[in-house]
Amino acid sequence: MLLTSQVSPGVQALERMVQLFDQALQQALAALVEAPALQSNLLVMDDLAMDARMLRDEGLSLLPAGFVLDICPPAESGVSVLTLLQRAEAVSRELSINQFPEGMSLLIVRLVDALRDHS
Repeated sequence: MLLTSQVSPGVQALERMVQLFDQALQQALAALVEAPALQSNLLVMDDLAMDARMLRDEGLSLLPAGFVLDICPPAESGVSVLTLLQRAEAVSRELSINQFPEGMSLLIVRLVDALRDHS
C-alpha cells in the first residue's frame, strides 16, 4: 500500500468498496458451493457472484498504479451478499464524486444497477 499520507480519501474509500465487493464475491461463491443443485435461488446467487466479481475487478482497475490492496478478513457470517453491496454503496456516498479516482461514476452506476436488479 502507498503511504497513508499519500493516499487520497477517494482512494481510501474505493479501497473499502473493493474489499466489500471481494467479501460479497466470497459470500456468493460459498453459497453456490453449499447450495443444492436444484435450489431455486441458485441462478440469483450466481448472478450476484458475477456482479460482485465485475464490481471488484473494475474497482481494482481504478486504484492507482502500484497500489496494493490490504487483505481484509471474510465478512462476518450471516451477512448477505446484498448487505455487503449496500455497504459499498453507502461508502460511495461518503465523498463527492470528484474526490474519487476518474471512472468512479460508472462503477457507482453499475453498483446501483446491481442493487436494483437484486432488491
